Amino acid sequence: MTSYLAQLRGFCTLIFSMLFVCTCSAQTISGKVTDKVGEPLIAADILVKGKMNGTNTDENGNFKITVESLPVTLFVSYQGYENYTLEVGDISQTKD
Repeated sequence: MTSYLAQLRGFCTLIFSMLFVCTCSAQTISGKVTDKVGEPLIAADILVKGKMNGTNTDENGNFKITVESLPVTLFVSYQGYENYTLEVGDISQTKD
């Protein structure tokens, strides 16, 4: 019984370590999508090129998306507007 508990403790430690490493390497990109006059675009689509993840803007045009690593290319689309592509290479980057 003691051997089983020791193995279980070792396994749980391994799982926790793997989750910690995965969490530490992820980057969160946040921003706001607006039109030319500064009005927020509600429910604009934000997609990461080559990945299966994406998000939508909230009622204030804000979004947050987590990516594995930088740099990434974000595709922004909104019905009735031209699609927009943004290269994000630095988490402190801003774009008007």
